[in-house]
Amino acid sequence: MARKECTHAGQNTDVLFRFLVQSAKDRAIFGIDLQGYIISWNPGAEHIKGWRADEVLGQHFRMLFPEDSRQQGCPEAELREAFQTGHFRGEEPRLRKDGSLFIAEVDLWLLRDDTGHPCGFVKVTQDITERKQAEEERAVLLARERAAHAEAEAERLKLYAIFEQAPVGIAIFQGPRHVIQYANPIQRRFWEREREEVLGRPFIEVLPEELGPDVIASACDPVFQQGQSRVFTEERFQFTRRDTGEQVERYFNFTHVPMRALDGTVEGFMGVAWDVTDAVRAHQRAEALTRQLQDRVDFEQQLIGIVSHDLRTPLNAIHLTVSAMARREELDARSAQSVLRIQAAVHRAAHLVGDLLDFTRARLGGGIPIAPRAADLHQVARQVLDQVDAAHPGRTVRVQERGDANGHWDPERLAQVVQNLVTNALKYSPESSPVQVTTRGEGEWVCLSVHNPGPPIPPEKLPGIFEPLQRATSEVDSTGRSVGLGLYIVKQLVEAHGGTVDVTSTLNEGTTFTVRLPRSRGPG
Repeated sequence: MARKECTHAGQNTDVLFRFLVQSAKDRAIFGIDLQGYIISWNPGAEHIKGWRADEVLGQHFRMLFPEDSRQQGCPEAELREAFQTGHFRGEEPRLRKDGSLFIAEVDLWLLRDDTGHPCGFVKVTQDITERKQAEEERAVLLARERAAHAEAEAERLKLYAIFEQAPVGIAIFQGPRHVIQYANPIQRRFWEREREEVLGRPFIEVLPEELGPDVIASACDPVFQQGQSRVFTEERFQFTRRDTGEQVERYFNFTHVPMRALDGTVEGFMGVAWDVTDAVRAHQRAEALTRQLQDRVDFEQQLIGIVSHDLRTPLNAIHLTVSAMARREELDARSAQSVLRIQAAVHRAAHLVGDLLDFTRARLGGGIPIAPRAADLHQVARQVLDQVDAAHPGRTVRVQERGDANGHWDPERLAQVVQNLVTNALKYSPESSPVQVTTRGEGEWVCLSVHNPGPPIPPEKLPGIFEPLQRATSEVDSTGRSVGLGLYIVKQLVEAHGGTVDVTSTLNEGTTFTVRLPRSRGPG
């Protein structure tokens, strides 16, 4: 194909091209005629593309395109657009002489002669491969950063969704003014504020006026400034409710934990709080009730101790006087009977006083004192039953002794155990029925059992039968002298000797108390 040359080449054009050739070292600048043939080639073009001028002049500029671009008609399309609009601009892959490709930023301008007629084209090509690679790397980094931000935002939203369901108050504060970034529903309820009233506001503007400065100074500023967590337990807050003017007192446990940026600087903190008002008030009520109960117990124990001690003096005086009167020979039968009744009454009163003293000792924590020595349970039981027979002439008490009943105990205290159990059996059995007392040796143990027929102990009373101030039934014995301490003292005395006491009670078998004592308690 014959190529047409521009018929007009003005001086200005020659100057322009010479200037471009001299100055544009990093750009390929070359001329193309209207048919696309290369008519000029600058050193920048040789440097970028690799061809010398003598290798390209007169060749169609299609040679500078990769094969696939030539097949797609890209060279012709560029010329058409530049011819129609005066300029084409694009970023296209271009071919070097060695066959390698580079990314080119291309500008193709239409040239006109002095009469305004098109006479050719000027093409400027710049190698932007490195720039494109940098842009692509930046784009990749930006995409990764956006993905990381998106992932972080998704995780934040998940975390906030968990916070929304949390059973405690959670809030996030940002910056030195502690601006509220997040507050879950429970935390907003603590503040008595809606979401729009707290988000984006400094914490001090949300707190009641009377609390704000102290809370910020003690619980917020140190965390942000020093980066140290703060834990507060049962903190009391008293404030005036802003809508009603009501005085409110609340107790909270809360923790403030610093939140740090990647460089380690503190950028805010998270607060976790829970209302413990009900628990504190319940604790306060329990303490008050405990104090009241302790005061009552102390008063009762002191009263019992005082009464039991103070009663002994007049009882001893009455006992001595009546004993002296009983020895007088001139007493008539009626007077002698009266003296015997007084002696019995004094004996019962002394027994009650002794029970009260033992009860007081046991309740005060010192236990009932014992003085162990060699003793025979058979003999102790016989002595007690002799006294019981004298005090209850109309009742039958049977005794059975088996084996060796010797051991190392306090005989006076064992006598008290026997007397309390036998007296209890007489009290809660029909007057016509006998009471069976059995003492027996069983290897390293010695046992005492006291049995009586009659109505059984109600099942609901059995678990507490050995507690103080309890009775086997709701009925009071005919003498009216029981205060419910006998069985409690039995248990205390038996355990002081290292033994056990149990009870069985049924309608068919009656009631049996069984005491088991080790022959020797041993050290400790």
